[in-house]
Amino acid sequence: MKRKHFSRVDRQVSLLLAVILILFGISIYFISTKIYYQAILESLTHRVTNIHDYIEHQITPDGFREINTKEDMQKESYQTLKEVLQEIRELGDLRYLYTAKRSDAGDLVYVVDGLPDSANDFRYPGDLIEPEIQDELTRALGGETVLPDKILDTDWGNIFIAYYPLHDGNGNVVGALGLEIAADVEAAAVWKLSKAALTACLFFCGITFLSSLFIFRRISNPLYKDMANTDFMTQLKNRNSYETDRENWNAKKCWFI
Repeated sequence: MKRKHFSRVDRQVSLLLAVILILFGISIYFISTKIYYQAILESLTHRVTNIHDYIEHQITPDGFREINTKEDMQKESYQTLKEVLQEIRELGDLRYLYTAKRSDAGDLVYVVDGLPDSANDFRYPGDLIEPEIQDELTRALGGETVLPDKILDTDWGNIFIAYYPLHDGNGNVVGALGLEIAADVEAAAVWKLSKAALTACLFFCGITFLSSLFIFRRISNPLYKDMANTDFMTQLKNRNSYETDRENWNAKKCWFI
């Protein structure tokens, strides 16, 4: 029964068309979401790059080098950079903004933290950098700009993290800048677009499948009738057509009588 059910040409063509449309829809879904996701990453990258460029013009290399311990927080160089970082963090709605360097002992340490001093996770000058971000800061101190290839989904929300080297007037790296931006809005926008694109693809694939099945039947059924009443070689009416015409003629005669 199943073989006979799927042997009809209209169902076969409609099923083939549905498969093609589903593959096409999936391709459009992945391409559109990928392009939109990359656009968001580029926008966030442009944002943090502008912040880095501004901060790099605000630092004083000599002052940056003289900040080493908690006691150095009273120095003017610390207060100046602290004010700049805290203002930018608040205006730019950044989660974290801080500078780091390698100490004389070779350890990766914080220099100036943009968080308020009263924050629970505030770091003092000379505090050791957490192990999970040491690799990225080491690369930044080596002169490399470290940018993520995706928005990170963490326990405290979606974030975009970047690390930049900081240079003196001669182009020498004196430290590194770490930035973390809350990206919950961007991640939610990607999710909404993905869901909407997938729903639209499935909806239009279903509509197209049903429409093609209906249209193909409307087109093909008259053709089947012609083929049943036509001789394939001569293209003239066959015996079946003759019998049908005769029955119709007899029916008309009976009706007139």
